[in-house]
Amino acid sequence: MENEDKKYNKDLITQIVIRYKQYLMLERSLSENTLEAYMTDLDKLLSYFMLEDIDPVHAMLNDLEAFSAGLHDIGIVPRSQARILSGIRSFYHFLMMSNVIDADPTELLEGPKIGLHLPDVLTVEEIDSMINA
Repeated sequence: MENEDKKYNKDLITQIVIRYKQYLMLERSLSENTLEAYMTDLDKLLSYFMLEDIDPVHAMLNDLEAFSAGLHDIGIVPRSQARILSGIRSFYHFLMMSNVIDADPTELLEGPKIGLHLPDVLTVEEIDSMINA
């Protein structure tokens, strides 16, 4: 028998999301674009949890790992996955600060490996051309 307290409670989550958005605007002073990105990323997580009937307040590391794996499975590039997971970590940090949760399930959540981007360099011919100019 499943514990009713662990089921997704839409009204409670809506209240928490409103407080989180206020926190991001007032205390973190995020730009409108950054705020929108955080909320969009959080909406992805909450939509997943709603489909899986998982209460975000009671989410565990394995729930978040399954969400993260799903991001990869639907083709989201590693850099975007990392940004989404960063926003989710921020949300759970907020839940900890607000005493909604006692332990942060994102603490051990690993992000995707992002390769280093090598800078564009001049060719030997371009360097010679600059020297001769």
